[in-house]
Amino acid sequence: MSYIIDRLVQRLIVERFWTIVTDVDEVSQLPNEETLLDQLEAESDEQAQDELLIQYLESLTRHANSAPLIGGPLPEFDDVAEVDGSPVSVVSTAPALRTLKPYCSRIAIKVSGMAIKVALFIDGPISKELTREKLIATGKAFREDFEQALEAEEQDIAEASASKSKPKAKKKKLLPVAIVFELIQVGSHIDTPQSRAALRALRCRVSRKDRVFISGAILDSTTKQVWTTRGIFGYLRRRNLRYALENCDQKPSEIREAIKSSTINWNTILLSIVIAVFATGLNHFSQLTGDLSPLILYLGDVLIPIVVILFAVSFERLQIHSARQTKCFLIGYFGIYIGTISWMVWPLSVELGIYMLKVTLFVSLVSMLASTMMELE
Repeated sequence: MSYIIDRLVQRLIVERFWTIVTDVDEVSQLPNEETLLDQLEAESDEQAQDELLIQYLESLTRHANSAPLIGGPLPEFDDVAEVDGSPVSVVSTAPALRTLKPYCSRIAIKVSGMAIKVALFIDGPISKELTREKLIATGKAFREDFEQALEAEEQDIAEASASKSKPKAKKKKLLPVAIVFELIQVGSHIDTPQSRAALRALRCRVSRKDRVFISGAILDSTTKQVWTTRGIFGYLRRRNLRYALENCDQKPSEIREAIKSSTINWNTILLSIVIAVFATGLNHFSQLTGDLSPLILYLGDVLIPIVVILFAVSFERLQIHSARQTKCFLIGYFGIYIGTISWMVWPLSVELGIYMLKVTLFVSLVSMLASTMMELE
């Protein structure tokens, strides 16, 4: 099943900007790094300095991408590691995760605003030696390494930019970043009661203390069926994995071309506007015919459009157009919302004008922020 696993990893890298874990604890230094840095420091012309900097960064990226990968070389790696002739970083070093090598074929990670996701691709049955305790311990060690590296980087930046005369502000201790493991088991006729029981035994939904969460998925390469430990809440994940499984023959260049040719879903936008306008109208009608609190009217005006549009765009397989779809929805929805209310109670009072302005600004801010986060996830 290594072919399917490699294709799944390639799709994660191209579509969702994941990185694949290398089989080394640390990438060795670039052979000519000191020479390039000396040239960069000695150059006085800004344009030439920019060109040298680009050359240095590209050389550094290509060198990092040349590190050996867990599971061996990835087929068509050049098509993944370079876009239009420019190298992109697609590898990560994670010493703590290397301890999981005996139990999986590939390891991929993604650092997002919500958590650090770790995908373990398993070819065939899960080893009995891979336990929930081992995964939690590995996740905690990985997070500790990540946080130490992040603190060291922030300290270097602070020392380079901050003035010595200014006192350092005491940083608040935040909650540790969540580590989310997903075990993706791939095989022929592998969706059996035993396989499901093994993944359920490893599942960890609530982990307030350790902040390490574990879920699993089974991809049957023969039947093209997908099962996850997430139950009814894993519908979107199952759909995405099923799509990847059914289209596992797509090459990285073909995936990239499909992304470039994709457009926003106008049907989703129009349907969302109709539903949101209808629901808002019911909310106002209930307010006129009943003795409801004005707070309920305000909450309805705010929550209805936010919930409708975010629910709609979240069902897209890729959220690469979420922000644009949300922006089009807001223009259409508030065009109808403001126009209808203005037509019904013209001339507008100052209080009503301020009310509609508050609703518009709040809904727009929250919706755009959330949809942009979807694209980053």
